[in-house]
Amino acid sequence: MAYAQKGDYRRAIEDYDHALRINPSDVEAFNSRGLAYTHEGNYDRAIQDYDQALHLAPNDANGFNGRGAAYARKGDYDRAIRDYDQALQVNSSLAGAFYDRGLAYAHKGNYDRAVQDYDQALRINLNYVEAFDSRGLAYAHKGGVDQAIQDYNQALRINPNYGNAFIARGNAYRQKRDYGRSIQDFDQALRLDPNSANAFYYRGLTYEYAGGYDRGDPGL
Repeated sequence: MAYAQKGDYRRAIEDYDHALRINPSDVEAFNSRGLAYTHEGNYDRAIQDYDQALHLAPNDANGFNGRGAAYARKGDYDRAIRDYDQALQVNSSLAGAFYDRGLAYAHKGNYDRAVQDYDQALRINLNYVEAFDSRGLAYAHKGGVDQAIQDYNQALRINPNYGNAFIARGNAYRQKRDYGRSIQDFDQALRLDPNSANAFYYRGLTYEYAGGYDRGDPGL
């Protein structure tokens, strides 16, 4: 688990392998190795581990939630949603499962259902930064740009260094043709991460929309 927290998933997997040779019925080790495989991008192996964990513990909410995340990473959002449903039947207080299911619905273009799940995640955890950010994006897709900006503001109130929210809010301001505030947000995102390709791209797009091909354009 320490290796996994450091991002060294290969060493983590080796240790989980050893643990499972000693105790082949260790549900937590299967779940943890599944998560490490998910982080590595080996989603099929992750799903195998979650399958084994759920064979050993059929009502393990973490197993359903983890397997749902692996299916979502594979782009199989329907299978992911079924697993999140199962996880929440077992434990209805899993804010992360509501959030992840919301993401899956958003990927399917069902933004109304996504917002409902983000709402539920935020009822459980009032400081869920990612849920505010993702709900804002869902509102933006639904045409609710002002609601989206409110959610990005909330995300940044909780974590002023959350770069994704600056990028998302910058895009929302561009939709409102508030190009000056939009560029300010992309500038801030780049101060936080000078290598953010998205921030450079969207800032350039905003200059183009504003007609400000020369960045000193006084009309911005």
